[in-house]
This record gives sequence, C-alpha cells and structure tokens, in this order.
Amino acid sequence: MTKPQPAPSPRNIQLDFFRGVALTIIFRRIAWFAECRAYLEPWLDKSHLGLLRWLHFLALAYLMNGLFRRKDHWLAMALPRRIAEMGRIP
Repeated sequence: MTKPQPAPSPRNIQLDFFRGVALTIIFRRIAWFAECRAYLEPWLDKSHLGLLRWLHFLALAYLMNGLFRRKDHWLAMALPRRIAEMGRIP
C-alpha cells in the first residue's frame, strides 16, 4: 500500500506557473519552434478533435486530479452538488 502524497504547496504551484510562462516566452522566440508549430497547426486547431487535443484534455484532467485530490470538501457545496445531479441519468 502506498502512502498518500502531500498536496503541493502554493509556492510550488506559483513556481510552476512562472516556469510555464517563461518557457512560453522563450519558445515563441525560437525559429525552429515556430516552424514546428506551423507544421502541427492542423493538429492543434480547436475545430478538429485530434490526438493532441485528447492528450491535452487528459493532461489537464491529471493536473486537476493532483491539485484537488485533498481538497474535495468543496464538492459538498450546493452548486457542485446540483451540477453532479444534472449529469446523472434518472
């Protein structure tokens, strides 16, 4: 049985956010990355549900699972409960 991992601290989340922003700025200035982006544009287009869109969705789901694993008390509030009820088949 594995031990539950502690929730990430707010400092780590902020640091990861700033790393992502910095990498985005750097990658936009690199010429070969722009060429790769142009090549992948049909796959990245939001009107097509391609493999990269599915990978992006799964990555976001994994991230949200990690962020909210220990903070599930908000699911007992009225609005999330009503949203969950809407998704259930009667």
